[in-house]
Amino acid sequence: MTTYSAISSVTDSAAAASAMATGIKVNNGVVSMAYPGDGGELETSLEFFRDRCKSTGLVTSDYATHTTPAGWGAHEPSRSNYSQIAQDYLHQTRPNVILGGGGNGLSQSDTEVAGYTVVTNRAEMQALNTESGTLISGQFTSGALEHEWDYFNEQPGNTFFDTYPHLSEMMQTALDILDSVLVSAP
Repeated sequence: MTTYSAISSVTDSAAAASAMATGIKVNNGVVSMAYPGDGGELETSLEFFRDRCKSTGLVTSDYATHTTPAGWGAHEPSRSNYSQIAQDYLHQTRPNVILGGGGNGLSQSDTEVAGYTVVTNRAEMQALNTESGTLISGQFTSGALEHEWDYFNEQPGNTFFDTYPHLSEMMQTALDILDSVLVSAP
């Protein structure tokens, strides 16, 4: 695998995630759309598997609409279109699980209207019935979460670490949900 984008030997996270998710190189700043090209949406692996009745999810320690997860779950000409990336998740690609930092275009009310159960802290996430949840969104903090390494070096009594889940905890929750979700064709 090479890491350059369609227009530069130095890639950004939007172009890199798009190339990994679609198999096609795009311009820096573009999220899974044919630039260069006709500007059409490029099918992502998330969509490929969803269309074959597989459960799908996006898990990140960054905010959920950041370009790295967006490469798999959105189609936007600009990596900065956070609200549109959120709308792509909620109304177009519809991953079964979205876990990461909140805000940046992804609101609890819009997510609930789209049919997702929203959790906002570690305790709520751990209380989820992973056998029956089909659309789950964890929107923790109003931005990015701490890196996994920071949790291993946490200081006792730090409420951030007590309140929000580790990446490894989010990943295990997502796998438990995705393992039990029965999906029908879109």
